[in-house]
Amino acid sequence: MFLIDLTHHYIIFSFTSENSNHRTKVAFPESPMGNGKLILFIMKKLFLFFTLISIAAFASAQVNSFALGARLYGGDNFNGAELSFQKGLNNRNRLELDASFGSKNDNARIALIGIYHWDWHLMGGFSWYLGPGASISYDNYEYDSSINIGLGGQIGIEYNFKDLPFLISLDTRPIWDFLGEVNGLGWGGALGLRFAW
Repeated sequence: MFLIDLTHHYIIFSFTSENSNHRTKVAFPESPMGNGKLILFIMKKLFLFFTLISIAAFASAQVNSFALGARLYGGDNFNGAELSFQKGLNNRNRLELDASFGSKNDNARIALIGIYHWDWHLMGGFSWYLGPGASISYDNYEYDSSINIGLGGQIGIEYNFKDLPFLISLDTRPIWDFLGEVNGLGWGGALGLRFAW
């Protein structure tokens, strides 16, 4: 038998078996709201936390089998556009592959980006998504050029039209570039417009 006793400002754990009876007393600090109310408060917060996690886990979005379109982005390193292709893997996950063309000041970049998404339904046609990704790019600077690789992720929200085969999204994709003149964390926002089927 396992017992937790919350009396007398202590937590007492009791474990009883046929061969032994072990009791461990752990000090429990005083709380301005009282120990009983503190325990109830913690239990409510834990219940709310696990309820939200459960809802997120089971409220999967209806991921489209395919989507093709454009992703227009702007950030601290580059501004540009991407040809964006999405392949649904199941009702909750998809793979996004983008061919990117961007520039800023005297720098230009051509890149291939791959992102793995987890999708969750919010309400109506709205869903949100999150996932890790990587990129490989060719960067051309004013006096030099180089190959760059990056690791990062993407988080966004999208709307899937009920009666039209279109998908619109807003997202951000922080990626850490490891090589070349434009290295470090790149951050920005993007608008995606895709034809879905």
